[in-house]
Amino acid sequence: MRHAQRATQPIDRSGPHDPLISNGGHRHAEQLGDHLSKQPIKFLFCSPFTRTVQTAQYISLRLNIPIFLEWGIGEYLNPDWFSSIPVTQPYEVLNSKFDKIDLSYEPIISQPSFPETQICFLERCKQVIRSLISTYDSKICLVTHGSVVVGIGHELSQNKLAYYKADCCSVSHWFMDEDSRKWQQLSNGSLEHLTDPIVDLSSQPKHWFSES
Repeated sequence: MRHAQRATQPIDRSGPHDPLISNGGHRHAEQLGDHLSKQPIKFLFCSPFTRTVQTAQYISLRLNIPIFLEWGIGEYLNPDWFSSIPVTQPYEVLNSKFDKIDLSYEPIISQPSFPETQICFLERCKQVIRSLISTYDSKICLVTHGSVVVGIGHELSQNKLAYYKADCCSVSHWFMDEDSRKWQQLSNGSLEHLTDPIVDLSSQPKHWFSES
């Protein structure tokens, strides 16, 4: 799922690149946490950007499970979006603000190199989701960015032309179909848990990836 709405819209290419979530974002994150509290989620993975951690904290508190920081599901380091590698808060600082973070977790990817090509980014999405699936046999939840929602969708479906919704606080639910042994979507960017959802027109995949 994608994080709650940023307090600054949009982020400028030159920074800062790690804004907090807005007041409306807090409201949506709380509704998201309430919605997911009914799900049998056992492991919660989160991009190390502040807006994703803030969103994950609501989920973590509802489910009473720790947050695992994973750069593998961090933002796409597209040079068209960033003039340099994004500066995020050190893990220890995040942990002092969000006590559900478990610093004992060892991330699959510590930090991607900058700049990141589309090919490298999609390979990162493939590596991290395959590793998480093979390591954790229970239901997992990822709090990430719109680009990663789409990248992981491409990998699970093996269809790079499919359309994946990635609005703020939207939920995309994947499951393994036991008969076909293929990943299927139960929901594609669902916003039904939000009372006043924000539809982000820039979240369409064509803004991130070419069709080649």
